[in-house]
Amino acid sequence: MKNGHSCISLLGCGWLGLPLGERLLAEGYEVRGSTTTPSKVEEIQGKGIEAHLLSLDPEPSDKASLTRLLDTDILLINIPPRTRTRDGHFHVQQIETLVERIHRSRTARVLFISSTSVYPALNQVARESDALDENTCGNLTLYQAEQTLLKGLSHLRPLVLRSAGLMGGQRIAGRYFAGQKKLQLPNHPVNYIHREDLINLVVALLVHDAKSQIYNCCAPVHPWLYEVYKRNAEHYGFEAPVFDPHLPSAPFKLVDGHQLVAELGYRFVFPDPMLF
Repeated sequence: MKNGHSCISLLGCGWLGLPLGERLLAEGYEVRGSTTTPSKVEEIQGKGIEAHLLSLDPEPSDKASLTRLLDTDILLINIPPRTRTRDGHFHVQQIETLVERIHRSRTARVLFISSTSVYPALNQVARESDALDENTCGNLTLYQAEQTLLKGLSHLRPLVLRSAGLMGGQRIAGRYFAGQKKLQLPNHPVNYIHREDLINLVVALLVHDAKSQIYNCCAPVHPWLYEVYKRNAEHYGFEAPVFDPHLPSAPFKLVDGHQLVAELGYRFVFPDPMLF
């Protein structure tokens, strides 16, 4: 499928979706996108993206808008669960709604932005081949959402992109904890990816014949958490948070993103979170 003749719809044109949409326009795609925020519609339209005000509650707030968004060659779902305001099952219901309506649409390809939080922290290297189930996963909501897509749309072979912690732009690791004392887990390896690299990986996958359906998206370098916070405090000018080495540690995971990188022959723009 040549991108110059393809339409892609982005469910979720926020911090990741909007710059991704701009990049896709530059690549020659026709781009449609949704937002749940009325004030953002004009901003999205101003970028050249056909904008729709839409929320899934879990049924669509505007059925016509969802129908239009699903009248597409490619659908990218980027609607993270809102666990602070809704229970986990609500997000699964949102995905169930999409699956049912995708079956009645012309959508030919589906990509889902998930998270590496689906892996438990067991002092292990986390790989796509890890056997997960509802009892062993690290994030039950996202695991169930992934399974709903993979099983419900098996005929489309949807791609699940498990993103590590997204950084870049105004998202600076450690700034949220500026000046705080007695933080835990100083010697945990970080699992981060820069927004620019995730966008590059998505764009590359759109024209690639994927060999798998689940991919980790994570920078290849994993410095210690305290190192990243200390460097960012110095570089971006905020008070460094203080870790307490006497607090009990907790299990960690180290996300291996090699599979997708090797398949695409991709070289990271930002391989090291110490230089984000």
